[in-house]
Amino acid sequence: MLATIRDRAMGGASKSLIADHQHMRGLEDPTEIIRFAVETNHRVASRTISLFGVAYQAAGVEPEVARALTELEEVRFRHQGEVVDVLKEKGFLRSDVPYELLKRGFWLVLGPETFIKAMNAGWDLDTYSNWLLVSLPGLLLDRSRRAEDD
Repeated sequence: MLATIRDRAMGGASKSLIADHQHMRGLEDPTEIIRFAVETNHRVASRTISLFGVAYQAAGVEPEVARALTELEEVRFRHQGEVVDVLKEKGFLRSDVPYELLKRGFWLVLGPETFIKAMNAGWDLDTYSNWLLVSLPGLLLDRSRRAEDD
């Protein structure tokens, strides 16, 4: 099951996260970088969220599954962290909050557990993604960059 989650998260050969990261690095507008990250998250969540729900339940009673999920989360942190890295490299990332806090916060907000909680509150994937599009600029972008976009 966890191997299937990993495969679905990576997107297979036709639309891999590696290709997504390369495309994202070519974007020059901070809002477009965030929009692309949310679209990528939407695609991955649509392929994996039902499996994550089962995996979280299994992790509660099976230590091996819990360890494997922890490893999978580390991989997700590295991949999603590239969004924050790109924003920083391009000078868009806010500097009034420590970089590691922004990187971890981004990982938390885009996490499957957060989306599962949103679903339990009645949201669907589109509502969650739209909320991310509204919320992430305030979380990540330098205030002067946000003012330019308004």
